[in-house]
Amino acid sequence: MSQREREDRADYESLTFAKLKDVLRERDLRVSGKKAELIARLEENDSSGATDDQVEEIEEVEDDFEDDKFEDDSDDDFFDDEWDDFHVARQKPVLDESTTADIAVLKSQKKKQPAFRRQEWFRYRRLSKTGWRKPKGMQSSQRVNRSTDLLWQE
Repeated sequence: MSQREREDRADYESLTFAKLKDVLRERDLRVSGKKAELIARLEENDSSGATDDQVEEIEEVEDDFEDDKFEDDSDDDFFDDEWDDFHVARQKPVLDESTTADIAVLKSQKKKQPAFRRQEWFRYRRLSKTGWRKPKGMQSSQRVNRSTDLLWQE
């Protein structure tokens, strides 16, 4: 092993597992495997004539904090094969005038309709159209004899 190869190996050893995966993705290599396998794959790629410029750029961007949880992360290898792409949010569609007008009509219709609130169940009719309910309690107006009340007012 030459001096240059030993330096490259030491550089790869100092990188975290996540950064090694990033380097492999940039070089379009397979990402799954243990850290030693990833380093071996990078060394094979280096020996086949790839440039080391990408590795030097990554070393310059290195953060101050350490991610120890990525050191031995062989249990999530099955995710790497399926999810190599990053999530891309859908762009907001450009609508024509007719669609915009339709949306405005729907919005105005929705504004007229009151929002149903579960806490305010007493606002909504749940009984028959007459609203009759069996009287409960002694203070019910259907139970109280109003004819005797007139006698007391005199």
